[in-house]
Amino acid sequence: MAVVDLAVIIPTRDRVALLQATLDRLGLVSIAGLSTEVYIVDNGSSEPVGDSIPMHRLSNGWTVSVLRNDANLGAAGRNVACARTDARWALMLDDDSVVPADAADSVGALIRSLDGRPDVFAAGGRITLPDGRHEAGGVPEVFVGCGALVRVDVFNRLGGYDGAFQYYAEEYDLCARAIASGYRIVHDARLPVVHLKAGLNRDMNRILRLLVRNNGWVTARYAPTSLIDDELARVVERYGQIAVKEGAEKGFEEGVDELRATVGQQKRTPLTLEQYERFRGTAAVRAWLGNEVKRAGVTRVQLVGQGKGVDVVVRVLNACGVTVETGDSEADACDCAVIGTISPGPMEDAAAEYEDQFRVVLRPWEGL
Repeated sequence: MAVVDLAVIIPTRDRVALLQATLDRLGLVSIAGLSTEVYIVDNGSSEPVGDSIPMHRLSNGWTVSVLRNDANLGAAGRNVACARTDARWALMLDDDSVVPADAADSVGALIRSLDGRPDVFAAGGRITLPDGRHEAGGVPEVFVGCGALVRVDVFNRLGGYDGAFQYYAEEYDLCARAIASGYRIVHDARLPVVHLKAGLNRDMNRILRLLVRNNGWVTARYAPTSLIDDELARVVERYGQIAVKEGAEKGFEEGVDELRATVGQQKRTPLTLEQYERFRGTAAVRAWLGNEVKRAGVTRVQLVGQGKGVDVVVRVLNACGVTVETGDSEADACDCAVIGTISPGPMEDAAAEYEDQFRVVLRPWEGL
């Protein structure tokens, strides 16, 4: 049997119209020289997806298989498809995310280049929203699950996604295991993905409950012993702030209660300090931003566009002897601006927003 190059894996639940639209767009993509198949993972829809999506082949010739789960396995539903396929690579999409047709050649080029880098487990893509902004989430060595390429054999060997997470932070848990096993995760603009981020089935209280609980689990599992208490406190503080912003305090408190009840049950497999600095993004920021400020002789910066990983950015700058200002009143006295998030998408958005306001805007790491 010939080896398949690429499996496109799309989990779905009770969103048939969105799924059909995604499949129609996907049928316009044709990656020359790479054999491709599609797996739809039906996560316990009230009406089986196979009854509503009878197609067995997209307009581009890619075969379509529907795998039915009796229950909602969350992100771990992808594991079922990865266990079924013989493909070398899996393109992880959501039922409302798709690769544009004009990106086929670049995606093919990316896969071929990754074939020559056996140490790379996964590549996160450039994920944009309909309004042109980028998807939030991810850090230098953690991808966003609605637009990423993963090596199928490594994914399966690592155990895939942990079903206990349902959704949110499952990519962090997986990438931590990949780093511990000696692999790297990269981000590459040659994989562009458009995420409609449809509002159906999105409950912010549920989302905040899972975010604080799941990120706490990741920290409890992988943070070095010397850092675990501070790191857990950081997780709770960050998602508490987001809960206030989103009006989801109830869900946040429920998540904190669940975290407290279950944190001691998490199996401790702590990363080394070097591995954890890669996982948190510190290594990438130190290598890029640390060198930039030293090369340019920067001593005072204005922090802009603060978000995920701002603590990492500030810590690296302080270690370089740089004074960090956060108030606008000190902007004129600063050498330059530094973006205060290490999530690749928001970092791109901040660069576009502030490049006209400051003479020099430094990114924390290389990014996309």
